[in-house]
Amino acid sequence: MKKTDKIFVLSGLLMMFVLGSTPCAAEEKTGNGSKSVRELLIGSWHSESIDSNIKSDLYWHFNEDGTEQLISISDKDKIYPSDVSCGKWTVDGNTIKTVTLSQKEKNRNEWKILKINEDSLKIEYYDKQPKRFEASFKRINRKQP
Repeated sequence: MKKTDKIFVLSGLLMMFVLGSTPCAAEEKTGNGSKSVRELLIGSWHSESIDSNIKSDLYWHFNEDGTEQLISISDKDKIYPSDVSCGKWTVDGNTIKTVTLSQKEKNRNEWKILKINEDSLKIEYYDKQPKRFEASFKRINRKQP
């Protein structure tokens, strides 16, 4: 694949986040009459981190139909995604459960929600991981009415 083709594909994936859809094809309430955790998750989120002087960006999109897409881009990879995964998601209490669908395997993950509101999401990865991973996300796109 030519460099310009890769740039076009990545641009398309990022635009899907901005527009609120992806190529991938539990109702705990958060307060008095407020939205459920599931309703708050729907849309696009962005997280930025620096580990060992390498900047990484995570883009995570949750669709209303239960599909999700996660794109990881790091400085060492420049503008090319280092990882793109698509799958299904559900919410069980304060836990996001994902099943990544690929032709080779189904990878199941659980993410503990530490904090969520309309504009921010803080999660902890705790499924069979000896090293605790925590990430804070900012909303970049709300679900359109």
